Amino acid sequence: MGLDGTQVAPGVWVASAGCADLGDPCGHPGDLAEAETRPAWQRPEFLAGRHLLRRLLRRVRPELAALPV
Repeated sequence: MGLDGTQVAPGVWVASAGCADLGDPCGHPGDLAEAETRPAWQRPEFLAGRHLLRRLLRRVRPELAALPV
Protein backbone atom coordinates (compact mmCIF):
# COMPACT_ATOMS: atom_id res chain seq x y z
CA MET A 1 0.00 0.00 0.00
CA GLY A 2 1.18 3.53 -0.61
CA LEU A 3 0.47 6.78 -2.36
CA ASP A 4 -0.87 5.17 -5.52
CA GLY A 5 -3.12 2.73 -3.71
CA THR A 6 -3.62 -0.99 -3.71
CA GLN A 7 -6.72 -2.88 -4.76
CA VAL A 8 -7.60 -5.11 -1.80
CA ALA A 9 -10.81 -6.55 -3.27
CA PRO A 10 -12.68 -5.98 -6.53
CA GLY A 11 -13.54 -2.28 -6.58
CA VAL A 12 -12.00 -1.61 -3.14
CA TRP A 13 -8.84 0.53 -3.03
CA VAL A 14 -6.68 1.58 -0.10
CA ALA A 15 -4.03 4.31 -0.07
CA SER A 16 -1.86 5.64 2.72
CA ALA A 17 0.59 8.52 3.09
CA GLY A 18 1.91 10.98 5.59
CA CYS A 19 1.17 14.66 5.05
CA ALA A 20 4.81 15.28 4.12
CA ASP A 21 4.67 12.57 1.43
CA LEU A 22 1.96 14.38 -0.53
CA GLY A 23 3.75 17.60 -1.37
CA ASP A 24 1.64 20.67 -2.04
CA PRO A 25 -1.89 20.55 -0.60
CA CYS A 26 -4.90 19.93 -2.78
CA GLY A 27 -6.28 23.03 -4.43
CA HIS A 28 -9.77 21.81 -5.35
CA PRO A 29 -12.18 24.71 -4.67
CA GLY A 30 -14.70 22.48 -2.87
CA ASP A 31 -12.03 21.01 -0.62
CA LEU A 32 -10.65 24.46 0.22
CA ALA A 33 -14.14 25.74 1.03
CA GLU A 34 -14.84 22.73 3.24
CA ALA A 35 -11.50 23.18 5.02
CA GLU A 36 -12.48 26.74 5.96
CA THR A 37 -15.42 25.38 7.99
CA ARG A 38 -13.07 23.33 10.17
CA PRO A 39 -10.89 24.42 13.08
CA ALA A 40 -7.48 25.72 11.98
CA TRP A 41 -5.64 22.81 13.61
CA GLN A 42 -7.63 20.31 11.54
CA ARG A 43 -7.27 21.92 8.09
CA PRO A 44 -3.84 20.57 7.08
CA GLU A 45 -4.81 16.95 7.78
CA PHE A 46 -8.21 17.38 6.12
CA LEU A 47 -6.61 18.81 2.96
CA ALA A 48 -3.94 16.09 2.96
CA GLY A 49 -6.68 13.45 3.15
CA ARG A 50 -8.56 15.02 0.26
CA HIS A 51 -5.30 15.31 -1.71
CA LEU A 52 -4.64 11.59 -1.24
CA LEU A 53 -8.23 10.71 -2.16
CA ARG A 54 -8.14 12.77 -5.35
CA ARG A 55 -4.75 11.30 -6.27
CA LEU A 56 -6.21 7.80 -5.91
CA LEU A 57 -9.31 8.78 -7.89
CA ARG A 58 -7.16 10.15 -10.73
CA ARG A 59 -5.53 6.73 -10.91
CA VAL A 60 -8.53 4.42 -10.63
CA ARG A 61 -11.54 6.59 -11.65
CA PRO A 62 -10.18 9.69 -13.39
CA GLU A 63 -13.65 10.83 -14.45
CA LEU A 64 -14.50 11.35 -10.75
CA ALA A 65 -11.32 13.08 -9.58
CA ALA A 66 -12.49 16.67 -10.17
CA LEU A 67 -16.04 16.24 -8.86
CA PRO A 68 -17.17 17.39 -5.41
CA VAL A 69 -16.55 14.82 -2.69
